[in-house]
Amino acid sequence: MPLGLIDKLKPSDKENLVDYILWVGDMDFIQYPFRDADALVLCMLSYFDMKMLFEDGREEVLLKKLLPHVEYRSSLPQLTGQDGGSSDIAKAACRSKRFGELTVKNHADVLQTDPPLQFAAMTFHDGKGMDFLAYRGTDSSLAGWKEDCMIAFTETDAQRMAADYAHRVLPTADRWILGGHSKGANQVIYAAAQLSDDELAKVRRIYMLDGPGFCTEIIDEARMTRIEPLITAVIPEFDMIGQLFEPVITDTRVIRSANPEGLGQHALASWFVDHGNLSSGKLSERADRMMKVVNEWIADMSMEERKTFVNELFDAFGTGGTQNLSEITAERFAAVLVELNRSSKVTKKIFADLPKKLINDLFKDVKPLPDLLKDVRAPLPDLAELFKGGKKAEKDENGKDEKA
Repeated sequence: MPLGLIDKLKPSDKENLVDYILWVGDMDFIQYPFRDADALVLCMLSYFDMKMLFEDGREEVLLKKLLPHVEYRSSLPQLTGQDGGSSDIAKAACRSKRFGELTVKNHADVLQTDPPLQFAAMTFHDGKGMDFLAYRGTDSSLAGWKEDCMIAFTETDAQRMAADYAHRVLPTADRWILGGHSKGANQVIYAAAQLSDDELAKVRRIYMLDGPGFCTEIIDEARMTRIEPLITAVIPEFDMIGQLFEPVITDTRVIRSANPEGLGQHALASWFVDHGNLSSGKLSERADRMMKVVNEWIADMSMEERKTFVNELFDAFGTGGTQNLSEITAERFAAVLVELNRSSKVTKKIFADLPKKLINDLFKDVKPLPDLLKDVRAPLPDLAELFKGGKKAEKDENGKDEKA
């Protein structure tokens, strides 16, 4: 399609990424320079299992070689939840000239449970100056999710691996665009913050797609200030992930999602674009208020309490050898709750505090309160009272009885 004809098409802010790929598919990055929507497509592609393409020591492969693996489902998107249209995006991209002719290099994909580590990254190249580094977000493994939660109290192995990856890859091209979604967004910011001045001079833009920020104990403000002018942050209207630790990015865009309000809007495949630009949305006041409460809840914990809570929470999720979120059925979730009932006082208090804070915030402006709402706002019982079968009492250090 000639570029002049593209420019004359009627704009629409309800195009999904498949629509965008079909619309621009025959135009390479010289004919139609890099757009925001391209970052979304490439970060979505980084979720797909490509290990089979790099067997026998191959170092690079054309993206279109992935197509049969997606069609026959031997390559699935490594993300939490259902496919949600991600495979349709991958198929359209592989068939297009714009994306299918890209070379994929520097493929890395690591998963281990002890210590928890989930890391994947790759680079995309057109051979004409478009060089994109993409970090994959969280898959559905418990190891990946535990590592996500660990950013509340420590630097993670995946963050350090992301920085090492950037140090290794950036010298291979002159001008880079960096990006990542969810956990990948956190990693791309962490990695960029560790770059030397010479390395950072190679970076022309960084896409932080609905990813959490950092607690102040992990990354200092000076490092963030240094890279902030390069960052474009993108969050959905009902944003629950991108507001964790409240990253302050001047160029923050709110994008519309095909999914209803809730965590489903975090799904990259659900986002709307407008002929290569991001659709224009408005941040939900309800989500904004809720995430302020969540951030306050986290801030109220000491670093040691955060560590205890995360470790005991995921020990409970791992009950019965569970390694993947998809394995947690209703029956297994009941076992998780019973296991949490056996956890420390710290974990039980923290686990009960968040819903209490959210409920109190939700109804704080309701006056006078109906009796039903007064009951809802009443202090929540301890888990030991909610779930039978836990220890009835323990002795504290002074020998007095206390709730388990």
